[in-house]
Amino acid sequence: MKKGHIRVKVPVDQLRTELQKELVTIVGDRKAKLETNKIFCEMCNKYVPRETGALQESGHATEVSVIWDTPYAHYMYEGIIYGPNSPIYDENGIAVAWYSPPGEKTKYNTGRRMKYHVNGNPLAARHWDKVMLNRDRRVFNYRVSRKLQKIAGGKK
Repeated sequence: MKKGHIRVKVPVDQLRTELQKELVTIVGDRKAKLETNKIFCEMCNKYVPRETGALQESGHATEVSVIWDTPYAHYMYEGIIYGPNSPIYDENGIAVAWYSPPGEKTKYNTGRRMKYHVNGNPLAARHWDKVMLNRDRRVFNYRVSRKLQKIAGGKK
């Protein structure tokens, strides 16, 4: 995995209902994990910061985990600002972005949290996987159960 990218392991053993456990035996563990991870990725993207959409679009599921595949994914996931930073000003003299000056070898944790663009995604949050599970766990379990039932229906 490249530096900066983030891989989230879906805690499927904690999330599976009894119905889901039964369905996994019918569907097969690999297929069930992939389908669960796809739903997890889709639901997490509701909380992933968005400016250009590249971070959300990079999210994809494997049988093992969900990966957001941009060089800055981990930085956005942690939501902590590192310095030193210099402002970039627009034509009106308003700071619109920040960059680290060339030649700076060591960045440090400033202790400040990022403020995500609410225009891009008003629900954006750091540790978006945990936020999604705290807010949408029941919906997630429902969607996974429905998907596995649909797949299992073709195997009975």
